[in-house]
Amino acid sequence: MAKFRYRALTARGEIVTGELVAPHEAEVIKRIEYLGLIPIETFGSAETDGGLASIFTREWSFAELFKRRANADDVTVFSRDLAILLRSGVRIDQALDLLSEPEMSGHFAPIAAALRASVNAGESFADALSRHDIYFPPVYIALARIGEASGGLAGVIESLAEERARVTAMRRKALDALRYPAFIFCAATLVLVFFLFFVLPQFAVVLRDLGSRMDPVVGFMLSLSDFARANTFAIGIGAGLLALSVTLALRSRVARQRFTRWFLRLPGPRSIAIDYRTAVFCRGLGVLLGNGVRLTTALKLVAGALAGDGAEGVWLRASERVRQGARLGEALLEINELSPVAVRMLRIGEESGHLAPISLRAADLFEERVERRLGRLVGIIGPAAILFIAFVVGGLVVSLMTSLISIGQLAN
Repeated sequence: MAKFRYRALTARGEIVTGELVAPHEAEVIKRIEYLGLIPIETFGSAETDGGLASIFTREWSFAELFKRRANADDVTVFSRDLAILLRSGVRIDQALDLLSEPEMSGHFAPIAAALRASVNAGESFADALSRHDIYFPPVYIALARIGEASGGLAGVIESLAEERARVTAMRRKALDALRYPAFIFCAATLVLVFFLFFVLPQFAVVLRDLGSRMDPVVGFMLSLSDFARANTFAIGIGAGLLALSVTLALRSRVARQRFTRWFLRLPGPRSIAIDYRTAVFCRGLGVLLGNGVRLTTALKLVAGALAGDGAEGVWLRASERVRQGARLGEALLEINELSPVAVRMLRIGEESGHLAPISLRAADLFEERVERRLGRLVGIIGPAAILFIAFVVGGLVVSLMTSLISIGQLAN
């Protein structure tokens, strides 16, 4: 049994908090509703009261590991739908009420319902968003707060939806570029497994019994095939555990960030990462400045959005330099995290007083550069992967045929 803390809304619109001990979160929500309250959110505690017994009372956790959760695409769809409703003259609470239906928001419906409950309790929309900062970054919350204060929330949410859609499309292109090489690698692995388990054992007896002069590569592969067949069960268990570990690791934000940092240190992806980081920085800066955010505040928010790559201290140092009176171009040159061309463009925009539009133009430029670089990278990786498969499979076939030819020569 686990201990949960909760926040709920009474019939009078008052927010109440409390604690419950229950086997899982669904039971907590059920008990809250039984008390006549509207659940807003629950917080699981690390404390349990069942010792080892808690392990057997949380079978649901294994299903939760693979349960489909709301993701960045769901936030983008929610933002676009919310902007459409607000443009139509619907009040924010009514719009959130409509979006809290599963047929409207799908897996994001519980988050929309929690936002609706917070707004109905008297909180501002930005404050309600801040309670779900895992889905809404600081830039999103800050712009929502500005939109509420200025009365232009619909326009701000619409611009945020467009920006998120643009970033998501660029990220999806990067993933699509890596999907083909990954498929080629998996195909090569399956071909190698097929040779080890089905092809080589057919020739092993003939090659060894006749005492043919085997190629060293064939000898090594035959030994590897014997080992794999003798330990099939252990290898299968290990492969399953490895796949499970990778699946669980990819669901962890920290693990994904560490893998991303390692991957982006490679020579080819590193140049693409710089252009991508530059595009995201310039786009975020242009959107924030275009909505009336001060430069120091905008830089801090954008730096916070980019701090997930492990360079938190670098971005904070640049933000602090600007706050102390340094020019933006000088601060960006010192940290050396963006393209020098973009830094020069931002310096020109700062000197001319047109920093916001030039930032957006720089973002367009580097987004196109990212697409071109990805196209070239795929053009190189694809043929290289095919050549690798041809080398591995062809080398095995040639070595095997050489050994078979030697058997024929011995027979003659």
